[in-house]
Amino acid sequence: MIEDWQFFNGPAVAEISGDSLPEIIDSSGGYFVHAFNAAGVEPAGWPKLTGHWQTSTPSIGDINDDGHVDLVQTTRLGTLFVWQTAGATCQPDQWRKFRHDEWNTGTYGADTRRPARIDDLRFSISGTSAKLTWTAPGDDGRCGTASAYELRASATPITRVNFASATPIAIAPPAAAGSAETRTFTPPAGALFYALRTVDEVANKGPIASVGALDLRRVRMRRPGGGHDKLSLKGRILMTLAQLGLPGQDVTISLTNERRPPVLQHHGAGLGVGAQRQRDQARLPRHDRRRSRETPAGRPDAHRRVALRARPEPRRGCGGAVHERDRHRHARAECGRDAARGRDAARLPVGGVTC
Repeated sequence: MIEDWQFFNGPAVAEISGDSLPEIIDSSGGYFVHAFNAAGVEPAGWPKLTGHWQTSTPSIGDINDDGHVDLVQTTRLGTLFVWQTAGATCQPDQWRKFRHDEWNTGTYGADTRRPARIDDLRFSISGTSAKLTWTAPGDDGRCGTASAYELRASATPITRVNFASATPIAIAPPAAAGSAETRTFTPPAGALFYALRTVDEVANKGPIASVGALDLRRVRMRRPGGGHDKLSLKGRILMTLAQLGLPGQDVTISLTNERRPPVLQHHGAGLGVGAQRQRDQARLPRHDRRRSRETPAGRPDAHRRVALRARPEPRRGCGGAVHERDRHRHARAECGRDAARGRDAARLPVGGVTC
């Protein structure tokens, strides 16, 4: 029994009690949200009181990805109610919102749920092959088994705009949702980026997951003192020095934080590899030098190793002003670096400090 007018709302259908039998969830102007099973009986804890009229159909889905569906209801005053239920996320599709689905088809059985995003895509190198690992997302969100994967490679970052124009790579179809997936393949020439998405049986395509073709082996941060941190990165990439533009072209290595300016940047001008190594070494004080190594340009694992230094930013006070003590400390550090580089800076005042 519904105690008042239902206005513009209709029922939603889903299993919310944990007994595998679906309930009809409906609301009205009588301040309650009801859930009835096939016998017309409501589960324990139902109905739910909102204190206002309901003028919309309840919506059902797993909001926090915890394996159980949540029920969402709004009132005419704009209050939003969310109840966590015992119903499993992966259940036979019923009628989860107004007009059935996200496309508002109003058609029972319409498959409009696309696969979920692959959120743990990882790249590594296996011999001369590339290897990708991830967790299978499923057919409908994170439920079921999808039909296919679409893997693409490119020399530039891959987005939704250029996904179709990237080079396709054929790989085996998906396993069941939650399975650990591994694919090993020969990378196309010049491939520096990979993108992967899942496709279900009616061609619903999941979001794109992308990764760079760098096998990062080690990250080390040290604090030797003197106001400077030392960060070293070691990795491998299936490219020759010639493919990377070495030697002969300018190369910039940047360590960035998302949506922020580069934390650390190193630029090498277009010189021969041996000459560039000497130039890199000359820029650093003696105690910061690292040995560099080059391998023949024809080998796939040819690489350069460059030592990078990160310097902390000076502290800032109200209005963004740099503390005077920090300004002088950084200026003295600049003097020390100039001296180490063999520059004559004795007569040049830097930041209020004369070297």
